[in-house]
Parts: sequence; C-alpha cells; structure tokens
Amino acid sequence: MRVIVKFHDDCKGDVLDWLAREPGRLEDRRGLIDNSIDELKKMLAKSTGHPSAAEYRETPPPPCYWWRYANECWVRFTIADAGWFFGPKTRTIEVIGFEPDPPA
Repeated sequence: MRVIVKFHDDCKGDVLDWLAREPGRLEDRRGLIDNSIDELKKMLAKSTGHPSAAEYRETPPPPCYWWRYANECWVRFTIADAGWFFGPKTRTIEVIGFEPDPPA
C-alpha cells in the first residue's frame, strides 16, 4: 500500500501556535518544529495512519483521528483510501490541525 502524508493549508496557523508555545529561541524552536513535522510524517506513514492511542471521533466536525503526538500537541488527521479492487491502493493521511488539547 502506498501512503501519502500531507498537510491541509488550514493547519499552518496551528503550527505557528505550536511554535510559539515551545521554549527557547525562535531559531531553536523552528528547528525543533521542522524535525518534529518530519518525524510526524514518518510515524503516520509507518503506521498507515493508525498510531497507537489514536482515537477516532465524530465531533467536532469533520470526523477524524486525534493523536497525542507531543507534549501539548494533539494532531488531527483524516484517512482516505483510493485504488482499484485488485490493484494497488493508496492511502492519503491529511493532517488538518494541531491542538494543545483534544475536545472534551
């Protein structure tokens, strides 16, 4: 199965908020976030979108998975499969947000 991990345009502001919450100098925080996002992509691809402790929730819309990726950083993502019945399948994991806390 081919796995694609992408980020929705709307989560750019969430990443900047996450960056602002991290301690240290701006340059150090940027490096930390860049490395964290690269690692996030690898982990989501390796688990095909089902990392341990990820929770599927219907609310708030859209229905998606919530996963505590780092301290004060919950990742929201959707999973969509495409492909032919007998052919290779492609799974697209789209990160739609980063939140400090999951919904209650």
